[in-house]
Amino acid sequence: MPPQGRPLIDSHIHLYLPSHYESLAWIDPSNPLYSSHDLPVYLSRVSSQLDGCIFVETDRRYTDPSSTSTFPAISNLSAAIGESISDDEAWQHVLAEYKYVSTLARDSDKLVGIVPWAPIHLGAEVLARYKIMLQEVDEEVFGIGADDSEIDKKAREKKGKLIVGYRYLLQDKPLKQYLDERFLDGLRWIKEQGKVFDLGVDVRSGGIEQLEHAVQIVQEVDGGEVGSKKPGLKIVISMHPFLLILYLVVQFSNYKTLTSIITDHLTKPPLGLSTDTELYRKWLSLLETLAAYPSISIKFSGAFSELPELPPSQSEQSPFPIKQVCEIIKPFAKPILRLFGPKRVIWASDWPVCNIGYEKIMKEQVGGWKTWVSVSESLLDSMVNELVEEGCGTIDEWGAVWGENAIRLYSVHKN
Repeated sequence: MPPQGRPLIDSHIHLYLPSHYESLAWIDPSNPLYSSHDLPVYLSRVSSQLDGCIFVETDRRYTDPSSTSTFPAISNLSAAIGESISDDEAWQHVLAEYKYVSTLARDSDKLVGIVPWAPIHLGAEVLARYKIMLQEVDEEVFGIGADDSEIDKKAREKKGKLIVGYRYLLQDKPLKQYLDERFLDGLRWIKEQGKVFDLGVDVRSGGIEQLEHAVQIVQEVDGGEVGSKKPGLKIVISMHPFLLILYLVVQFSNYKTLTSIITDHLTKPPLGLSTDTELYRKWLSLLETLAAYPSISIKFSGAFSELPELPPSQSEQSPFPIKQVCEIIKPFAKPILRLFGPKRVIWASDWPVCNIGYEKIMKEQVGGWKTWVSVSESLLDSMVNELVEEGCGTIDEWGAVWGENAIRLYSVHKN
């Protein structure tokens, strides 16, 4: 937990209802997350100290509108057979998700930011069209007040201020799309909006080349230079180990010629893998390259779903093996914290994904969030003390990891 009096912000959560299953691209009845994961459930699992959370889109089904697709979406079957597809049809599920989460945020002070899906791959012109559709949803959710009560006024103040970034997953896309001019044009558009971009790549399934291409994205779009003190492309890489999946949350600063990226889940490094391997050395070398850009940051988030196999709990009374889990994560976490420092690390849970590995050990999901907090506390306490002794930041500076860095990097609006 953060030091007393300092904020706790969960910078990466997902929310959905059973009625949304058909619109989710990844779920089926065999999935351990095949149950309701809405805001009331989330809030019932977290600490009373939580000050706020940031929703990140949940990979809904979508397609590309007619005459705009360069790299068709996985579900773009209609386009493949020549049918005309309107914007409304192509984006119905992602817009419905945005409406669902915006309504939750309207009625709850805990949901402080939204990172919706966006068609970054189609370039600035299409993104501008998409933004208008998001604004129309805002009008529907926030524009009609029953009266001038204080509740309605407070809700309307949130209108247009909840979107803190956009996400478009690259992990299932061809490598050539990473550096496609329309995609880079989309990133530059987001830069002009002063928002964040979440970019996901999967190094385990797609190869280390995906991470290499992610580095090239930074080099192509970033207006800053390696070692420069001026703001540039900020990447926050979340600690979500073992699968080596990289999620870039690209935050574009208010500087019109500069960019910032936040990378989720610590790139999901291969937990359990020996540090004396070529894969580990290559992974760390690429992160060193990213960290050399002073505006690139990393997200410290739930590792449970990516842990190597651990013995299941022998009984309901058996404690979670916090010490063992910390020993597995630390060889990957500490060098990354050393690289990025206390101002470029933000904490997150990746709820409900953090419940998956926890359930394998404890045979239930309810305690996943709070146990990840305990693991995070144990890891950060030990690593921060060691890093401070090495001259890497102060105890006070590292306290910002729990919330202040997220507020700053995501430009979260304060009510």
